[in-house]
Amino acid sequence: MPWIRIDDHYDEHPKFARAGPLGVVMWLAGLAYCNRNLTDGFIPWNVARRLVSWEFLMTEGDRDLIWDVAIGTGMHGQEVDCPLVIELLLSAGLWTEEAGGYRVHDYSDFQPTKAQVVAERASKAAAGRAGGIAAAAARATAGAVAKSKPVPVPNPVPEEDSPLPLKEGKRANGTNPRAAGTNPRAAGTSPRQEREAQKRGPSALHEILSSIQKGPA
Repeated sequence: MPWIRIDDHYDEHPKFARAGPLGVVMWLAGLAYCNRNLTDGFIPWNVARRLVSWEFLMTEGDRDLIWDVAIGTGMHGQEVDCPLVIELLLSAGLWTEEAGGYRVHDYSDFQPTKAQVVAERASKAAAGRAGGIAAAAARATAGAVAKSKPVPVPNPVPEEDSPLPLKEGKRANGTNPRAAGTNPRAAGTSPRQEREAQKRGPSALHEILSSIQKGPA
């Protein structure tokens, strides 16, 4: 947003005392117009005559009445219009008259010129474009790194197999004696021998099987 620059001691200058309050209002409106339109202080003739409206509404009861600004000395009065206030600004030296309009006195000493504003805007636009390009490049680089070095996903470590309850006819290692051809009953052992062998442990069973496979001495 553009701003106009005004010295906080402007009201102490003798020129503003000569222009009066009406001149100050129009001078401020002229500064805003020049700064907004980058005219370097120039105000066209027709624009100067509509910078400020010297009419305003005032409500009386239930009616809105149009009032005019006027000046008077007690004995003499006069309605205010733009040509009158322009003459105040010219006589005070706040404006100068030139072909096609008026120019604010010493405008470029206090307000930025069109060339300065255009250069500043171009610089800011270039900086914005450069920042956008740099941000896009940074995002692209980050994406490439992420693809080349993906985050490892840990494989779950299988838990050790817990021993399952043995079923009848199976050993702890999961083999079936019948499938392996080592069934004691198939080898000709009696139930009594099996029970005794189970009480004595696996070694007794192997001894019985070995004696059967060898046959009688």
